[in-house]
Amino acid sequence: MVKSLTTIVALMATVFLAPPTALATQWNPNIDGHLQWQGRHFPQAGLRPEQVDNSHSLSLNLQGYQDFFDGRSRLAFDVIARQDFNDDARDLFDVQELYWWYQTENDLEITIGNRIVFWGVTETRHLVNIINQSDQQSNIDQEDRLGQPMVSLLTVQSWGNLEAFALIGFKPQEYSQRHSRFAPPLPVEPSLTRYQASRDDDHIDWALRYSHVIDIWDIGASYFKGTNRDPRYIVQAAPKGSVSEAGTLVLAPYYSQLEQVGIDLQATTEYWLWKLEAIAGQEKYQGRNENYRALVAGGENTLYGIFNSVADLGLLFEYQYDNRSYTSADNDLAIGARLALNNAADTSALLAMTVDLDNHSQFISFEASHRLNDVWSIASEVRVLTNTSPQDLSFAIRNDDYIELTVNRYF
Repeated sequence: MVKSLTTIVALMATVFLAPPTALATQWNPNIDGHLQWQGRHFPQAGLRPEQVDNSHSLSLNLQGYQDFFDGRSRLAFDVIARQDFNDDARDLFDVQELYWWYQTENDLEITIGNRIVFWGVTETRHLVNIINQSDQQSNIDQEDRLGQPMVSLLTVQSWGNLEAFALIGFKPQEYSQRHSRFAPPLPVEPSLTRYQASRDDDHIDWALRYSHVIDIWDIGASYFKGTNRDPRYIVQAAPKGSVSEAGTLVLAPYYSQLEQVGIDLQATTEYWLWKLEAIAGQEKYQGRNENYRALVAGGENTLYGIFNSVADLGLLFEYQYDNRSYTSADNDLAIGARLALNNAADTSALLAMTVDLDNHSQFISFEASHRLNDVWSIASEVRVLTNTSPQDLSFAIRNDDYIELTVNRYF
């Protein structure tokens, strides 16, 4: 952790304390961040005796930016460092954003550097959000992402926004260790990682996105060609010199190439939000071309001013379909409720349950957050797997329910 914090300070000094005076008449960067403590408790004993029952971590997130040329250019910075004191697989140092943005005189926007790009409209799963690698060790909901080096060009026109991406390099997933919760039945051996691309993790991926708002419709369409962010796993024997004992069975990650088109739609009416994300593509895996398709579709109805108060209650449902064999969201239904108290403390809560319509496995999720004052906030999270079927991919982590408490200090 000390090394990570030292690296952050060095980066901050390099980027913000030694400005190129030729580019700025006044150097006054905006810098903020927060320190976070997070604790987790797993009520059930792990499937393996070495798995931890409790963990706690500290993380530091720093953000900053400096504008130039009357706001037509920006240097931005966002870095995170995390240390888990019980599970070093969750340790992280990631430069999530460190990029230079410039808007030309004809309003073409050019961005070079690390960025996190979010696409999608649905609540329970973001199928079209394919640019960044997910931070699997942060949360199993795949909402947290890692920075991706890229060059992008964006044009904003009356007919919509069009952005092209060249994604330079690839970040493989970080894998849980045998003592970690959410670990697979067999250990993952990172030294056996293979790529279909001839340049391995130096392969350049390409993406294109169009978005527009027409009346009540928010429309997005995307294209991606490159390395799949989710690996397949091949069972094989561990070689000599690997982390696992030689000859034992391990999982070897394999990152295939894919070509994918996606669409995301949201219709906003007086009381309803109607949402859709759908993808279709072809993945090249072990010499075969595999076609796939998936979608998430549903809606959210908001009841304003419930019980004669200022609070709002949103009721949501989404259906998930995916014909790929390595995902558990193949034929699932999610229902939930979102409560927003609309108070000064910005108190909110979300309760959702997802049910597999084939094997009846259930996943229950609860999230809540509350701001204590201008500098302190707290959040809680509960994840429960119940009625888990042996045919479901979540069966391997069926005992990994957890309760989480997070405390943030902003500065």
